[in-house]
Order: sequence, then C-alpha cells, then structure tokens
Amino acid sequence: MAKNGFSFNMPDGTNFGYAKNLNEFKKMLKVAPRTCVEFHHKKGDFANWVKYMGHSDKARKIKTIKSTSNLVTSIDKALSATKKKTVKSRKVRKSRATGKKKKK
Repeated sequence: MAKNGFSFNMPDGTNFGYAKNLNEFKKMLKVAPRTCVEFHHKKGDFANWVKYMGHSDKARKIKTIKSTSNLVTSIDKALSATKKKTVKSRKVRKSRATGKKKKK
C-alpha cells in the first residue's frame, strides 16, 4: 500500500499499477497478472486496504475467499455487494369505528 492508494506489486517487487479508489482497484484487478493478485490476496493486502478505505463489510467478504480459481471474480463480487436494507413491515388494520386503515 502506498499513501491512500493501493500499489499492485509483483512478488519480486516490480510495480504493476496503482489504484486510488475502489473503482480503479476493480479495474486493476481485471488486468493485473494472476501471480500479482494471488500474492496480495494471500498476504491479506486487499482486505486490509478495502477496510482502510472504509468498507469493513466488503473486507470481511474478501478475507473469506479461499479458492484462487476464480479469485478476481470473487473479489469483484465482494466489492460490488451492497448491504441489504431491511424494512420492517407494518401491519395495517381497519378501525372498526371508522373503516379507515390504521398503521400498527
């Protein structure tokens, strides 16, 4: 990692690219060599950087990825996932006196 961005480095230290935000990160994942992606994932670099960028939920998902066969696709899905908002349903019933609906 460099400053606030993420440096995609090969295992030998050669720099492949740099991402300043999640969108750039996702683009770099798709073009980075497999060895580079596996190298950073095994060290936990991706999850750590995503958490640092303020996305703890996405970082947790990335940490749980074990298979390297579809690593880029799995990481991309984790980054694209959004928290599902739960909406409490309200029961509606009619008032006996007025016949109008009341929220409960």
